[in-house]
Amino acid sequence: MSSVSVESRVGAQRPRLSQQPRRAVASAGDDAIEFAEAIGWDDDAGHGFYVLDDWQRWAIRGILSEDAEARLCAAISLLVVPRQNGKGAVLEVVELYALFVLGLPLVLHSAHLGETSVDHMARLLAAIGSDPDLERRCKPVLAKGYEAIVRTDGVAGEIRFRTRSKKGGRGGSPQMVVFDEALFLTDAQVSAMLPALSAQTLRADAPLLIYASSAPIGESEILHRLRLAIQRGESPDAFYAEWGCELPSGDRSAALRALADDPDAIYSANPGAGIRIDPEWCRTTERSGMTLEAWCVERLGVVFASDGESRVLPSAAWDACRDPGSTVEGGRIALAVGPNGAWSAISLSGERADGRLHCEVVRHSLGTEWVVAAALAGTAEYGPLLVDPRSPTAGVIERLIAAGVPIEECSTPDVVQACVAFQLDVIEGRLVHLGQPELDAAVVGADIRPVGESWVFSAKASTIDVTALLSAVLAAGAARRSPDPADHAAAFAIVL
Repeated sequence: MSSVSVESRVGAQRPRLSQQPRRAVASAGDDAIEFAEAIGWDDDAGHGFYVLDDWQRWAIRGILSEDAEARLCAAISLLVVPRQNGKGAVLEVVELYALFVLGLPLVLHSAHLGETSVDHMARLLAAIGSDPDLERRCKPVLAKGYEAIVRTDGVAGEIRFRTRSKKGGRGGSPQMVVFDEALFLTDAQVSAMLPALSAQTLRADAPLLIYASSAPIGESEILHRLRLAIQRGESPDAFYAEWGCELPSGDRSAALRALADDPDAIYSANPGAGIRIDPEWCRTTERSGMTLEAWCVERLGVVFASDGESRVLPSAAWDACRDPGSTVEGGRIALAVGPNGAWSAISLSGERADGRLHCEVVRHSLGTEWVVAAALAGTAEYGPLLVDPRSPTAGVIERLIAAGVPIEECSTPDVVQACVAFQLDVIEGRLVHLGQPELDAAVVGADIRPVGESWVFSAKASTIDVTALLSAVLAAGAARRSPDPADHAAAFAIVL
């Protein structure tokens, strides 16, 4: 426990996780800070409308990073800070600077709730109203559904305020889009807004995307996806700043209690602690009104896995394995039949030249009538068909044998090993798939059943048909166990 008194402490002015844009060599942030702190200047008070914290200045500099040609280069900015620390002021300063100094024709500010969007507009108008010069240069537009602050001094420029929806953001071509409350962003909402920026992407100054949020929760798929992409190095042009605490390892409940009881945790996660947030109030009044887990997320910025990350095959890892152009020469094929023979699938897996395992669903169709003919064609090129005789596939094995299809039955240990290895290959990036809808859907809906101390994917336990996944797992397991150089074909083509 630190011996520094509460009264003399403030929160961490630098984030736990951060990234600067790769081309950043300077920043327009200092100019933006000077502009903002001069708004509504009061000689008697010795300050203007904005009195910025050190961390807010640092974040503004990051968002307004410039490259060697003095162009804004933070194509994406992600600011993750627990609630009520003052990130709204960061957005206000950037937006006002974009409107009055950068002269951007259109800035689009979106929020999850209409109330939040209106409140943000009201704060901007209060700042503008404190400064006669700025007030003379713009006017508010308060038409319901078209709230905006528009310049009236002969320079094109406006900030529009929108509540997010599947259609919100369509129309116009903004140079900057701000996703406030990014915690609740959905794919449909982002899809409605991002294409509007496309007309700006070949300009000398590319459009800017700014995401601001508290720590993501289970359903924050967009936010989780963006964080992981930056952390994996896939968005080198992003500015990223995240304040929060990492949950200690070990039993989850015990770790949450230990973190919540640490007096330093609030200061680590909240840059506004001791400035605008009273840590003692947070530890007592706020904490007593919330569950322990919710308080750790909201106040300490603890990030748990997204719903997609808690799956047997995490969505982010599965997405990272996608390669629509992947091919393979040689491999093994496997058949999986679903409960009651409703669906069947044949998949191919083989090792690529780079050592990664290629997985492809060759055919996924209703029923089993097509299976024998497809298996005969496939085994002529790839050798024996892999099957699990303890699954519903057992119902077609006699027909396959009678038709002369060579088969190879997988033992229970083989299936267990194949399932566990498939999971690890996905998580560690050793597997490649084409992004086929039937396989993607099976990955999302797949569940497991225990086998001894381990597990296997289960068609019965899963929410949808998973035969595409089951056949891919068996094929991958065999390809991994005993790759056969004799299996050589440029493609697995079955024409029926």
